[in-house]
Amino acid sequence: MNIPKPECNHRHAWEEYENKIDEIKWLHFDKLMTVGRISEKLGIPDWIILNLLEAKKVDKLSHPDYVGDEGRVISRTYMITF
Repeated sequence: MNIPKPECNHRHAWEEYENKIDEIKWLHFDKLMTVGRISEKLGIPDWIILNLLEAKKVDKLSHPDYVGDEGRVISRTYMITF
């Protein structure tokens, strides 16, 4: 029996922004922007940027956002490194 396979047209959300990876790298390395700030600037949801970076095997580096009242560093994992 010859059963045809269904066509797979599935695309990940990050694939739509794959052409922005060089700009994301530039914003990180030259402008030292966090994923949150890159998201605001490019109008791309931060979770899509994070998924894109993960798909492209890009490591994320924790970067301190600010120091709290007790002198404790408060950070988020939003900076990226290659």
